[in-house]
Amino acid sequence: MYYEANDDRHILQLIQSKKKEYQNSHNQFDLLLLAIACNCYYDLNDNNVFPVSYQKKLFYILSNIEYWTEMYINVFGNTVFLYDSKELYSISIRILKNLNSNTFNDFQEYYYALSSVINALTALIIKNPKLASQLLTKIEKVSIPKPISYLKIRTNVLKYLLDYRLGKTDEKLISIKLENLKWLGLTDIAKDLTFFFNRIKNDRSPLS
Repeated sequence: MYYEANDDRHILQLIQSKKKEYQNSHNQFDLLLLAIACNCYYDLNDNNVFPVSYQKKLFYILSNIEYWTEMYINVFGNTVFLYDSKELYSISIRILKNLNSNTFNDFQEYYYALSSVINALTALIIKNPKLASQLLTKIEKVSIPKPISYLKIRTNVLKYLLDYRLGKTDEKLISIKLENLKWLGLTDIAKDLTFFFNRIKNDRSPLS
């Protein structure tokens, strides 16, 4: 609710509350909830308030999962801004291997898994475009069922945004692609990717 309203003040209050809960409980579930709240805060204002020691614990948890349940998939998909580039890429590859080996028999798990990796691609476009290119190549090899074909559309537009980040295309072409999404009635995707495009334009960090 606070995230959708761009209310970073209340999200920060939530983070402080969740941090106290985790410090008292040392419970893994409390750490995961804190991570999601910190990711929302980062997504709104590019400020990472997730402690480095907690980030290492989070990465350790997700790097040692034997079976990716829906909960862990969603945690990863909603914490993609908290990892460094190599960590983000390595977890994404682990999930893709499960996708390619048909580990996810449940359609909903398959959808969430693919969505989480596409979220990781979005973060990598900012963090490390070279690794984003490698991840994109692997995502494009994944079979995307027709009922969730809009994920393929999202990935295709992200490909153009990656090209823009790498200086391989111009702003005019991106604007056309975003307008096409609106024409197709995919207004939510258009809104999200327009926000992300503006973020790329305002980013001044060097290419990795």
